[in-house]
Amino acid sequence: MASTSSTLDALETCKKCLAGSAAAAISKTTTAPFDRVKLVLQLQRRGELAVAEYNGIRDCITKIRLEQFIPGTFVSGGLGGATTLFILYPFDFARTRLALDTKKDGSRKYKGMVDCLQKIKAREGVSAWFKGLSAAMQFVIASRAIFFGIFDSIRTSVKDPKSLNFAACWAIAQVSITTSGMMCYPLDTVRRSMMMQAGKKVKQYTSTKDCWKTLYKKDGFNGFYRGALTNSLRSTGGALIITFYYEFSKYM
Repeated sequence: MASTSSTLDALETCKKCLAGSAAAAISKTTTAPFDRVKLVLQLQRRGELAVAEYNGIRDCITKIRLEQFIPGTFVSGGLGGATTLFILYPFDFARTRLALDTKKDGSRKYKGMVDCLQKIKAREGVSAWFKGLSAAMQFVIASRAIFFGIFDSIRTSVKDPKSLNFAACWAIAQVSITTSGMMCYPLDTVRRSMMMQAGKKVKQYTSTKDCWKTLYKKDGFNGFYRGALTNSLRSTGGALIITFYYEFSKYM
């Protein structure tokens, strides 16, 4: 009897994992373009990152579409956003470098993700792939704690959480993830900035702490929030993941 119960529990867990994975794949692929725009706006003033400065979301989308947008950009954005922090962090690192890989003359330094990782490894070793990992860990822990704290508090305040329809659940998830994202956005800016100096001869930042200080001195507090509006649009993907998960779980 106990064996049967354990088997059913394992099957239930597998079903929920599959539902969550399917929802993540769909939503991340859909919102990949927003992620690309967010990265460009967030890091465009960190070096020779673009042919020209982008003045806002609309201007960024228009110029990138004319200058660079190709299927590979969407794929790299989607893959990077869907990976886990610890297992595939180097791919997220490469995704960030590729998103900003456009010199002033329009040429590119890297041919693709593998080429990017190989060239940076040749200069500084494998450890260079993990630049910004400490800030990323802080971002993940803080953002998840804030998100689930808000989401669970609102969701469980309803007498029967399962009675919430798709729209209501999505609204709660969207508010929760947008709030947590905005509160933790500076951590994301710091980790992306650390990623961008890997492989360079002259380092802008000696450590994560120094990165915080340097960015604040250069652009003030607002400098940590470049591209934050686009990130809020991109957060729709995360909200959809949670919403689809709870919606699918109703029928399992």
